[in-house]
Amino acid sequence: MSLDTHLDSENMLVETAKMPGDLDFPLLEDKGHEVIDRYGIHNPAEVKPGIPYPTVYIINRQGIITHRFVDPENYSRPSNEDIRAELTRIGAVH
Repeated sequence: MSLDTHLDSENMLVETAKMPGDLDFPLLEDKGHEVIDRYGIHNPAEVKPGIPYPTVYIINRQGIITHRFVDPENYSRPSNEDIRAELTRIGAVH
């Protein structure tokens, strides 16, 4: 989720396409940081208002959030292994 404009997101995709690997997920635009505020992940320490903490949500097939990885103290992100373990736990992967 990003506060970037649609044009900024498109420009980032152009730059990302030059790097190895694929960007295989949608970028969500939240210019007014309404969703960021609703989810309670607004980071007041950032210079630009509305910037979220790095956060990963695991959402099951029924659309229910089963897990939230967020670390506002250290800004750490979950490892791929942590995410995969949660996906395995909810039966999304084997």
